[in-house]
Amino acid sequence: PGDHAPAYNPEKAVTYEGGIKSDWFDKKLRINAAGFYTDYTDIQISQYDGAHATNHIVNAAKATYAGFELEGTALLGHGFQLDTSVGYVDPEYQEYFIFNTAGAKVNVANVARFPYVAKLTYNIGLEYQTQETPVGIFTAEMNYAFRSQRYFFPLDQTTQFQEAVKSGQLHDLSASLTLADIPLGWDGVKVKAMIWGENLLDQQYIEQGIDFGSLGIGTASFSRPRSFGGRLSASF
Repeated sequence: PGDHAPAYNPEKAVTYEGGIKSDWFDKKLRINAAGFYTDYTDIQISQYDGAHATNHIVNAAKATYAGFELEGTALLGHGFQLDTSVGYVDPEYQEYFIFNTAGAKVNVANVARFPYVAKLTYNIGLEYQTQETPVGIFTAEMNYAFRSQRYFFPLDQTTQFQEAVKSGQLHDLSASLTLADIPLGWDGVKVKAMIWGENLLDQQYIEQGIDFGSLGIGTASFSRPRSFGGRLSASF
């Protein structure tokens, strides 16, 4: 029989979580908070097998994730509403095994990264909505989102373009203006018109990094530039 990929075990995660959901000031302020701790074992990782010039899935790592999430909504009166959220996670490897050039199993947990994981994210949104008017209901929204930098590969030593193709920080400002329930005199028909703008800061950031280290090539896909659009819809 020919060579077969080695067997591997399922990943296991045990999560401990606690939190609170609360309403204040006659439900004009809502605050939800939660903290979590996850013990993650037998993490499945694709690693290069130099002896057979191929990649195999192996249970190479053990890690913990600790963090919190906080959400808040405030009704400010006169049609204004403020929404905000914050998320933070601090992952840490206890084990991350690779085979070095001599074929020995080495724990590199102190330098391994968590691909696609951003430690900090937060969001702030402001909305204003009118009462019903002769032409419909106007809603204006503005939203700002932040995400800390992300890496796309676990090990710098095997990814020569790691720093060049990491995502960097995300600063995303968007806005929209909607006119809903436009009265056209047709029973049961609801018409809505919207105009919107995305990436209003015109920030260029990497959404996906690719490393072809063996070919001496690193490449990336970038975010869309500042863009605007509109939408007209009807439901009946």
